[in-house]
This record gives sequence, structure tokens and C-alpha cells, in this order.
Amino acid sequence: KLNQALAEIQSKTAGQKFRFVSITCDPESDTPEALLRYAQHFKADPQRWTFLTGPMKQIRSIARDVFTVSLEARQHSDRCIVFDGAGAVRGTYLLTDRDQVDKLERLLAKLAAEPASAPSDGQRPAQPE
Repeated sequence: KLNQALAEIQSKTAGQKFRFVSITCDPESDTPEALLRYAQHFKADPQRWTFLTGPMKQIRSIARDVFTVSLEARQHSDRCIVFDGAGAVRGTYLLTDRDQVDKLERLLAKLAAEPASAPSDGQRPAQPE
């Protein structure tokens, strides 16, 4: 359901400069070859949607330090975290909740209308929208 929702959003935002990143929480099974097949299944545009894997220790670190979420192996999150062009968190949405997906789509429309942001200094606002 998660990647199906992202596939629909990718389709709705064609021509816009959004980047989608999916990070596996099962790197033992989700090899680069497996992720490529998965990306093809969801018709992921490789210029806009990247599927990533790596050592579980590194994935946990990214989840904790960048996304500020906990992560357990093979337990998929239903969250989508939106960063703007400056690297600031703009919102967190549950992709399994239609109302949340609608809110996500509204945020993306708002971001598409904003002028390009300057590179981030690594700071994120304390409260995302």
C-alpha cells in the first residue's frame, strides 16, 4: 500500500521536481536487484524515485538521526516524511490513511508553487507543518 500510494503521487506530480526515496528496512532480502524489480513493478521513474539499501546499522542511524523515527528490521513504516528544497521537514504523513495522502498532495502542490530554496544549513524547524 505504501509504495502504491507513492506511485500514484509520482504520477500526479509528473513534470515537477519532486524526488522520492524509499529505504528498505529488510536489507538482507531487499538486495539492489530485488529493489530494481520492485521499482519496475511500481513504474518508478529512476530520475525521481530511488530505492535504497545498505547495512542495517546505517539504515537505523538514518532513521533515527535524519527522519527521527525508530526502525526495526523488517517492520515497514507507513510514514512519508517531506523535506523541502532547503532540507527542512515540512510534514509527516501516513500513506495508509487516505485523508493523510490528500493532505500530502496538498502540501506538494504548495511546495511546487514556492520559489526554489537555498541550500539548507542542516537545521530543521522544531515543528513541521
